[in-house]
Amino acid sequence: MRLKQLHDYVKQNYEDGQFAQNYSYEANQANPASDFWMGQQQARRDFQNGGRFKFYPLLLVKIANWLTLKRLTEVKNFVEGYNCEKRKLAPK
Repeated sequence: MRLKQLHDYVKQNYEDGQFAQNYSYEANQANPASDFWMGQQQARRDFQNGGRFKFYPLLLVKIANWLTLKRLTEVKNFVEGYNCEKRKLAPK
């Protein structure tokens, strides 16, 4: 389907009331430390499996989180945990 056809399809359905529900996103912050902890655990597993760490650009994730009105908070917390643990485990 071409982009113009997709646009027309969505517009037609929207105007017909097919998208009448209110779809909103709210970040669930039940346990923000758990994403940080999961990042730490992943860094430990990577270190134990050969000492090769992944590169996660924290600044880019923070900017994307800000641009998406904090919809990437879980990802940001994971990356912060990963990078924090990576600094602790990295050979000096």
